[in-house]
Amino acid sequence: MTDVNQNPAGIGGETGQAATPPTANASGGQSQGNWYDSIADESLRNYVAERKFGGIEDVIKANQSALALPGDDATPEQLAEFYTKLGRPEKAEDYGLNVPEGVDPLFSQEAGKWMHELGLNKKQAAGLTDKWNAFAQAAYQKQEADYQRDQQAADSKIKEQYGKDYDQVKELASRAMRFIMPDITEDNHSETFAKIQGAIGAESAFNLFAKLGREFFAEHKFAGQNGGTTGVMTKEEAQAAIKAKQSDKEWYQRFKNGDAAAVSEWNRLLEKAHGK
Repeated sequence: MTDVNQNPAGIGGETGQAATPPTANASGGQSQGNWYDSIADESLRNYVAERKFGGIEDVIKANQSALALPGDDATPEQLAEFYTKLGRPEKAEDYGLNVPEGVDPLFSQEAGKWMHELGLNKKQAAGLTDKWNAFAQAAYQKQEADYQRDQQAADSKIKEQYGKDYDQVKELASRAMRFIMPDITEDNHSETFAKIQGAIGAESAFNLFAKLGREFFAEHKFAGQNGGTTGVMTKEEAQAAIKAKQSDKEWYQRFKNGDAAAVSEWNRLLEKAHGK
């Protein structure tokens, strides 16, 4: 094991040489001055003075109690003893690591095991945990900001793509999602759609459900990409769509309640039905 504190008091002017002990005078008393005055190296002499070593025996005792670094061949027992002297708690659970709200505690539990294995004391473990939590929080905030930026860019592109038919297309997409996944509620609708957007992109997700809505509810026709059309609605188709809407209890209830998308779609159908 490598001694961290070899020759701690620096006794003597050279390594391994002991300082000359105090000598007695002719009357049997001690000579004037400190016992370490004969140490040639001033910094070592000051060190001994600051530590207030009473004599060579105190220096030897201090050297014996110095903490030594374990060598490469140290046994698990020797490492455990060394880490304990450094302040490592008895068990990983004793670290009491800070787990931010909403974060799975499993990671902190595993991290605590790693810290204990590497011999960290509580202060070191807490400091490392705080650093990691700050880094993870900053990464999450950046990811969220990037997501919102991408969402806004995709939404602007979709609105430009569908123009005046955007509200109608959005309603079709929403109806298609509810039809395919009837268990979706108002509470988890946004979360579910966000996961789909994350997998295939916001624009692709919107167009996918809009297309499904058009196929499921054939009476709806709307402008296509880059101003093209997927089939301009005729007067007869608009009249048939109005009848279908009146028979659709869910949609008609939303229309009666003043739902903006439903009202917009109804007005558009009336315009088509009257040849506008």
